Amino acid sequence: MALLLAGACQKNEVSTLSYGEEVEVTLTVAVPGTLATKAVETELVSAGAETDIVYYEIWDADKTKKLYPKAGEGTKSEVVENNAAEINVSLVTDQTYTFIFWAQNASCGAYDVTDLTSVSIDYEVIKNKGNDDVFDAFYAVKQIEIKKSANYDPIILRRPFAQLNFGASVMSTDLGPIVVDSTYVTVSQLSTVFKTFEGIGDVNNVVEDVRFAAKGLVSATEGENAQILNTNAKDYTWLTMDYMLMTEASATVDVNAMFRVYGIGDVLHDIPSVSIKKNHRTNIVGDLFTADAQLNIIIDPNFVLDDEGEYDDIIKELYN
Repeated sequence: MALLLAGACQKNEVSTLSYGEEVEVTLTVAVPGTLATKAVETELVSAGAETDIVYYEIWDADKTKKLYPKAGEGTKSEVVENNAAEINVSLVTDQTYTFIFWAQNASCGAYDVTDLTSVSIDYEVIKNKGNDDVFDAFYAVKQIEIKKSANYDPIILRRPFAQLNFGASVMSTDLGPIVVDSTYVTVSQLSTVFKTFEGIGDVNNVVEDVRFAAKGLVSATEGENAQILNTNAKDYTWLTMDYMLMTEASATVDVNAMFRVYGIGDVLHDIPSVSIKKNHRTNIVGDLFTADAQLNIIIDPNFVLDDEGEYDDIIKELYN
C-alpha cells in the first residue's frame, strides 16, 4: 500500500537550553490503521479512518516546562494522511525532550486540546452520537534524546479509551428478521479529562452515568450489509460501539443496554461489574433478543497487536 505522509511543514524552532547544536528533526507519527506490506496484511476494525489531524507539544525531560508552542501561540498541529503525519522541528543536540501527541478528527467537536496534558472530553457531544468512529482518538507521550545525525523510530499512537461493543449471535425469529431501530448504552463512572502524562482519566472529573444513544450499527438484518464483530473466533452482528475514558487503565463499570426493536419493543440488559481496559475492546455478545438470553463478556486485545512487538515491527517496516 502506498503510504503518503503529510507534506513537510515549516521549520518550528523550540525555545530550549543554550548549549548544544541546533539541528532539524523529522518525526513520523503513525495512527493504527489498515497496514500492508509484501509479507503481511493486517486490518484493524475501527482503524482510525476518520483521524485527520495530530496536535503536539514539546516539554523538557522532567515534564515540568512546556518549551513549544510558546504561550499565546496556540496549539500546533499537522495533517494526518493515510494514517501518518510528519513533524519537523529544530531542537538542540544532546538534550532530551518530552513530546505529547494527540490525534483525532479535527471537526468531531468532542475534545478540547488547548492543553495536551489535560484533554477534556465533552460527553454532551458524544452521548447522542454513539456508534460513530469519528470520535476515535489516539495519543502518545515520548521522550527523545536528540543526536546530530539520527533516524528516529516512528512514534506509534494508542487509544486513550476503552471500546465497549454489543454483538448479537442471532438476528431472526420464527416471525422473521430482527430489525434494530436504535440503541442506548449507559455506562457508569467515566472520566471527562484525560491526564496525558499519567495515561489515565482524572479521578476528580467524573460523571455518574453517560448514555450513548444512536441508531444501531445494523439497521435491519444479518444480511450482507450488516457490520460483523469478530471475537473469540466467532462472528456476531455488531450492534453498538462506544468509546469511554476511565480513571484507571483497567476498570469495572455497570452497563445498562436497551435495544429498540421493530415489532418487539425495548429489549433491556443490565450487566453489573463489566471489566473494560484502555486500548482494548470489551465485547458483550450472545443471543440478545430472547427471554433466556445468554451473554458472554470478552476482553479482546484487538487494538494491541504489539503485545509481542508484532504491530511495532509492521510500523517500522512501513515508515523507516
